[in-house]
Amino acid sequence: MSCLLERNWGITHEELREIGRVYLILQEKRQAAKQALDAKPRSSTILAWAESQLRMMKEEIVKRFVEKLEDHPILDWCRRVKGLGPVSALVYSAFINPHICTSPAKVFAYWALTPLGKRVRGEGERFKGRPELKRNAWYFATNVIMKKDPYYMPIFLAKKEYYKSRGDIETERKVDGKARFFLTKILLANAWEMMREGCGLPGAQHKHPCV
Repeated sequence: MSCLLERNWGITHEELREIGRVYLILQEKRQAAKQALDAKPRSSTILAWAESQLRMMKEEIVKRFVEKLEDHPILDWCRRVKGLGPVSALVYSAFINPHICTSPAKVFAYWALTPLGKRVRGEGERFKGRPELKRNAWYFATNVIMKKDPYYMPIFLAKKEYYKSRGDIETERKVDGKARFFLTKILLANAWEMMREGCGLPGAQHKHPCV
């Protein structure tokens, strides 16, 4: 039996993953082109054209994604949360397959949000998980904090106060970082739940305090 994602929205998890992979490649290339232009504003007009084309391609992918997944729980949720939106929905849905990741813990591992996701030194530098997903997850959480979402902001502030009260974290920056990391995982866990709902899967197998 096919997944509800395919039956109701006409797209598979494999197709979503490829769309997400292409989007992240375009994102990386566009950022590189923009940095080059910012460093040398009078540089090649070809580079300026390339940056513009990459930006428009990204926007078109997001537009078509929204048209395809209209009314999917992940898109509805990302629209409700201040600081998220269609781009967040695209990346979350592309790299959270609830049939493979049967708990938030497995999502955290794939998105490099575990102790093993930190850089390992030795025979070259390597990561456990996908570091580019970790960067995006962190960026989404930062946006939610900046926009002061009424549901998630209190969670972030409460965790920040908890870390402060412990007294064993040296700097305010580290306190903020740990609370931000916690919120990053909360958002991923909730995104996982939205993907499960969209696939018609039963409730969370791993009970998360904010799912």
